[in-house]
Amino acid sequence: MLKQLKPNGVLVAPVGRTSVQMLHRYVGQGDGSFRRESLTEVRFVPLVEGTAKEI
Repeated sequence: MLKQLKPNGVLVAPVGRTSVQMLHRYVGQGDGSFRRESLTEVRFVPLVEGTAKEI
């Protein structure tokens, strides 16, 4: 995904394999690199297979 990031493009993603991940913001630079900023700790519910329940 980061290879596809255009200059000034933004990607926000949780990073980590534990129950608590770090939310990072990546901003594309003109030379093909990116700048990373750590925003906050987050907890995402894992995706599971099955049928969604209606509430």
